[in-house]
Amino acid sequence: MGDVQTLNEVNRPAGGVTLDSILEGIGAVPTAVVQHALFRGDLSDLRAGSVARWIAALDQVHPHGVQIYSIAYPVAEAGIEPATAGDAHEVVEEVSATLPHLAHISGAQS
Repeated sequence: MGDVQTLNEVNRPAGGVTLDSILEGIGAVPTAVVQHALFRGDLSDLRAGSVARWIAALDQVHPHGVQIYSIAYPVAEAGIEPATAGDAHEVVEEVSATLPHLAHISGAQS
């Protein structure tokens, strides 16, 4: 979640929790590994620009690694579906091309 709109729609953070505070916390951990579950549907983290904003957030916090995969189980929210293996592969490729310095990038196969 690299933007406030997606964070608020998907995670519905408690009052006082902001994207900036989350990014600051991740950035404070030098060995942090960011995990990201991709999904499609009425609400999606694959919307136009969402992936680019997420990659920009990764660049800001400099994680040790990134793990990218699709949701594996049904979610409570109606209209949400797993992303495809192709979606995950595309995001892994985009992260690798944009942030080649990351120590570890992986994408789960489905």
